[in-house]
Amino acid sequence: MEEQPRTRRVGILGYGQLGQFLVSQLLSRGPSVGLSLAFVWARRWEALEALPPALRLRELSDLPGTGVDLVVEVAHPCVTQEHGEDILGHADLMLGSPTVLADAVTEGRLRAAAARGGHTLYVPRGALWGCEDIARMDSAGTLQCPRLSHHRRRGHRRRRARPLADRHQHPPQPRRARPRHRQRHPPQLLEQRAGLHGTRRLRQALLRRNGGKKKNPRGTTWGRLGDILGTIWGQ
Repeated sequence: MEEQPRTRRVGILGYGQLGQFLVSQLLSRGPSVGLSLAFVWARRWEALEALPPALRLRELSDLPGTGVDLVVEVAHPCVTQEHGEDILGHADLMLGSPTVLADAVTEGRLRAAAARGGHTLYVPRGALWGCEDIARMDSAGTLQCPRLSHHRRRGHRRRRARPLADRHQHPPQPRRARPRHRQRHPPQLLEQRAGLHGTRRLRQALLRRNGGKKKNPRGTTWGRLGDILGTIWGQ
């Protein structure tokens, strides 16, 4: 008689959109592929009200009694940072927040805990999309900084991308901030200046109408207006 494969029990840490999707897939399609849902844990206990009480895990300290084989973290990097070592002492751990490995100390602790407990620390490829391509480009020396191009007038030089090694040897110098001098004026003064500016433009138009002469002939409409404006400006 052929032995049936053992069903692996999976626990979910986090019940956001991704956590809810994993739970629904494990409940609907898990038994057909040899997986079963062991528990669901969330930082907010009230978020688990829609689940059956048997699937809710209130405290992570109760994890050893669940018989879980694989724990999938889709909550927050701090959850793995605080409880990852304890989880690896009892089950395998899959990181949905691989940014926790950016801390070298945390990565060392997780590796050591996995070796002690005889379990595996998984990092899904989907959570680090493009990381292998970036590593290959870095090894080949073809990894460059992104180039940003703008539409410029003719005569302007376009900055080209340089290899990362050159940028580390010659880092860009910070730009000096330009001081901003702002002079505030009361509304009455602004209105007065706007009125005088309009008067200047009117007088210039009258001079152009009179052939560009400052002295306008008396007795005409343009001459009388020019005399008035000349009196205002002292001319």
